[in-house]
This record gives sequence, C-alpha cells and structure tokens, in this order.
Amino acid sequence: MVNVGESIKSAISEIQTPQGEDTASKSDEQAILKACVDKPLTVALISVKTGIDPKRIKSLAEHLEAEGMLSTTITESGQIKYWIN
Repeated sequence: MVNVGESIKSAISEIQTPQGEDTASKSDEQAILKACVDKPLTVALISVKTGIDPKRIKSLAEHLEAEGMLSTTITESGQIKYWIN
C-alpha cells in the first residue's frame, strides 16, 4: 500500500531543496560582494564580516570571479584578496 500524501510531500520537498540552496547561494554571494565594497579582503576577513564558512567563501568567490563580479590580487606576502570589479 502506498501513501499518496507522503509520496506527494516527498516529491515536493525534492523540488524545493535545490531552490532553497540556490537562494542561499545568491544570498551568500551578495554578502561577499557587500563585504568587498570598500577594499580588497582575504577569505578570513570576509568570513568574519559575513559569518560564512571560509571553504564556502572560496567556492562562491571562484564562481563570482568566473562571472566577472570579483577579481583577485595576490599581495607581496602571498595573501589572496578579493575585490569587486
């Protein structure tokens, strides 16, 4: 016997999950861009300002860089800093 209500609920939640993650990514991307408005920042400083995990920042920053929204610079000390184009 199959519970139709549970099947429908399960199908709906599967559809909604990717959208929720997409919305969270967009929100995190916006937070990263806002953090880098005034000056170039390292991943650690962006993490402190936004509360986003450094690994997630690195991933999202690479995505934003590919889209042409962020640029990177490498300082003399070897730090990678992100800034808005």
